[in-house]
Amino acid sequence: MTSAPSVSDLLDLKGKVALVTGASGGIGRGVAIRLSEAGAAVAVHYRSGRKDAEALASALRDKGRKSLSVQAELTDSQSVGAAIGAIRQELGAVDILVNNAARQTHAGFEEMSLEEWRGMMASNLEAVFIVTKVAAQGMIARGSGGAIVNIASIEG
Repeated sequence: MTSAPSVSDLLDLKGKVALVTGASGGIGRGVAIRLSEAGAAVAVHYRSGRKDAEALASALRDKGRKSLSVQAELTDSQSVGAAIGAIRQELGAVDILVNNAARQTHAGFEEMSLEEWRGMMASNLEAVFIVTKVAAQGMIARGSGGAIVNIASIEG
């Protein structure tokens, strides 16, 4: 019986730099690990999960891979720009962006306040626009293109 191919057998991302938003846990964490296994240097973004993001980045580095944890408020273009600048300085220019960060509410629609709604829309829509715009500007300026992946859930 043959074993299934590994991620690195299927995808070669050596020399590429990936930014995964919301990578301190859950799906983002898994995506960051897989991109790293495929050879990409990975920036592990967090908003408030610093300990988990730094632990993941450290674990990736312990395996001989390039990784950095980076904090940013994704609804603030200056914060995003500063984070992407730090990534560029430490790992190189961002080639791959995975918009994974999201804010969910456990309240039903009929129970949700306007403030909760606005916060969810800012985190789930505006943040994707801002991060994509800032990352794409760098990709376009370099002329080498890139890849942008947006992840959504049934909550969306």
